[in-house]
Amino acid sequence: MADEYSYGTSSYGGVTLHYIKTSPKNVRPTLVRPMKKINASGKYGINGGFFSGSNIVTIAVVNDVPVGGEAWAENVGWANNNLDRGTLVWDNNAREYKVPIVRRASDITVSDRGDYWAQGGVSMTLDDDTNWKQIMIDQKLPDYDAARQRAGMVYNSGLNLWLVVSAGGCTAEAFRTAIKKTIAVGTLKNGIFLDGGGSTSLYCSQNTVGCDREVPEMMALLKPTP
Repeated sequence: MADEYSYGTSSYGGVTLHYIKTSPKNVRPTLVRPMKKINASGKYGINGGFFSGSNIVTIAVVNDVPVGGEAWAENVGWANNNLDRGTLVWDNNAREYKVPIVRRASDITVSDRGDYWAQGGVSMTLDDDTNWKQIMIDQKLPDYDAARQRAGMVYNSGLNLWLVVSAGGCTAEAFRTAIKKTIAVGTLKNGIFLDGGGSTSLYCSQNTVGCDREVPEMMALLKPTP
């Protein structure tokens, strides 16, 4: 699995999901410059976090280096745009995921700052069905009650990672429920919402979903590549 992926679909409650299942060692937050639709990026994967124009306003860091520039610079992937937001972290040395609610990459605790990646978004809080919605609202997920395409990343106790998008429009709650009901049932642990709407994009050899908007950053597979 370290250099491969699998593609699949699932459905629940009228929501159809498309996903890439892979290893955390086979995916990285990746700069897309100049901005492109991800099916023109030369890489398989999914859209990343939030952005404004070409500015990356969500954490997107590999080994303490933001994908778009230098640490502590603005709009390069170092910070979650002045918001404390759920950020999915893979700590490779400790072989564990976590989803801390942080503002900057410097707020993330890992066992080796030279051996991790982090992608910001909004907490999905899959382990707390009582409080997840208020947590999401506090983190300002856009249009959470509207029917729009959704994107996210989730992981399970087996350390697998799923890059997930919805085929059509749905609420954040419907997207989250479809994930809980159909992906890694019994072993699913946690995850984050990524940017959605027109930014929703999944691209692999088996399918292209969304890819309607150019993005400055993505979660890209290392192997295989197109």
